Amino acid sequence: MDHIDHLAARVTATAMTGLFLGASLATFRGIPIPKTSLSVATSCALTGTACFTSERVAHYAINALVPTSSSTVTIEQQQQQQQ
Repeated sequence: MDHIDHLAARVTATAMTGLFLGASLATFRGIPIPKTSLSVATSCALTGTACFTSERVAHYAINALVPTSSSTVTIEQQQQQQQ
């Protein structure tokens, strides 16, 4: 459940940032603000979701490939006991 809360917070933050950036861009260029704001907010939210997904995949891959420090300590302790 923590992963979903983290994802929701990230998507909300990126969407709000997109709304602000979209409004700023629209004001600067003189184009319709609502359409531009929503378009940029959607793009930012989707990017935030994609980054979260790749982050989770990388996290699980690293945990599967690299033993944790507690595993390393256990292996070292086993080696000392065998000697």
